[in-house]
Amino acid sequence: MNSSNATSTSVSPFPSIPISGFFASLLSIPGLLDYAKLLLMGTVIPFLQQTFAWAQTRAASILFLTACFQEDDPAFHWMMVWLAQHPAWRRARDVEVSTRTVPDSSSARYCFDDDDADASSRKFSYLPSPKNQHWMWYKGRYVSVCRSKESTGYFGRQEETLVIRILTWDHALLNEVLREARATYKSAQSGQIGIYASDGNNDWRHIASRPKRSLKSIVLEPGVKEDLLEDAQEFLESKEWYNDRGIPF
Repeated sequence: MNSSNATSTSVSPFPSIPISGFFASLLSIPGLLDYAKLLLMGTVIPFLQQTFAWAQTRAASILFLTACFQEDDPAFHWMMVWLAQHPAWRRARDVEVSTRTVPDSSSARYCFDDDDADASSRKFSYLPSPKNQHWMWYKGRYVSVCRSKESTGYFGRQEETLVIRILTWDHALLNEVLREARATYKSAQSGQIGIYASDGNNDWRHIASRPKRSLKSIVLEPGVKEDLLEDAQEFLESKEWYNDRGIPF
């Protein structure tokens, strides 16, 4: 019985294709390069844009201290008077001209006088224009100012928001800005009387400021002035009565 030794070789069921040939065959497929470009534009580029935007927002939140002011809050009017007095807007190239926030030689005048009888003699002031980001210096720090308006409520009333960003980590600098703005506003309102009216949301809204007048300059029928003063004094002393009944005082 004869025995023979046979050398067995394993044969792969797949043909051996060089790597370079494999990529060459892929590139030879019609339209593959165009598909790759679309994939790059549709996924990679938006991802990089989102990553950059996230990094930019994150860096801004770390480096800048941000404060928002709503139009229906008194602090908003403090800041508007303070901004009207800042010398940065005298050299700015994009400003809003306002006759409502007027700096005087001694103090700013922030009024809502709609009487145009003497409009030609009114003073005016410069403010940062809405919808744009403005930069100014405050005690050696960069400050970003941005004003925006949007429709709110059922009647589409324009509500304004003021956003201040300060290049600092210290809240003490923001507190200093607020104290300075409040003092500026109080100085502007010195000798003025604020007039408020109820708006559509049952909130009191500042609509005008008028110079104070002495009672002697007001001429009414006999007894009317006294009745008005007594009624006003009674109202000022009835805050607790209104609060107990849930009525805005």
